[in-house]
Amino acid sequence: PPPPAPRRATQKNPPRRFQVRQIPMLVLLDDQGKTVHRDITPAVTHIVEDSDGDSFADQFPWLEKRHTNIKQMLGETFLKGDMSEVAINELEGKYIGILFSATWHWQCRRFTQMLEYLYEKLKGEGKQFEIIDMDYSSDMPWLALPQKAYEAKQQLGEAFRVENCPMLVIIDPEGSVVTTEGVEIVSKDMEGECFPWTPKPLYDLSTLEPEILGEMNDT
Repeated sequence: PPPPAPRRATQKNPPRRFQVRQIPMLVLLDDQGKTVHRDITPAVTHIVEDSDGDSFADQFPWLEKRHTNIKQMLGETFLKGDMSEVAINELEGKYIGILFSATWHWQCRRFTQMLEYLYEKLKGEGKQFEIIDMDYSSDMPWLALPQKAYEAKQQLGEAFRVENCPMLVIIDPEGSVVTTEGVEIVSKDMEGECFPWTPKPLYDLSTLEPEILGEMNDT
């Protein structure tokens, strides 16, 4: 019989689909092809290295505990550049960008300039959008967490596994995450034409042929 045809590469760019930021990363899918956990690597490390790993292994399949309402983690008040306070209830009905940045880093400064342009444009058009910075600055056009909100900043950083700056997380008016890829979005949508950047429907990976998966990852 003729030799089997060589297998085609089916996923030429998986990092785009699973938002890969570091290696190694192990994404856990269920038997229907749906994402159970976006990164199970810490769980595997815990089982191998921790003396209590067996008890953690009993929790398989490690369903991800996602923060469904990030707005609750932000606190009750925020600061403007002039140090005046804004209450959380004044942000009702707004999409919120949570900004992790560092003023001393050139990449953060460059991104902040782009974000400021988009922010002013959306506000000028009457769009329901606000930004909450993790670091206060007197010349910022948006809001910031109070400098004393150390616990909230730590919880937010851990929730989104912030390792590099800048990072911009967009949440909807109910407090659910729209996307963690705000930096890339701002870079590609400087005019805000796609605001509020809600995700397009995802395909069920188990129903797609390998060739189609390869084409999707190329788009």
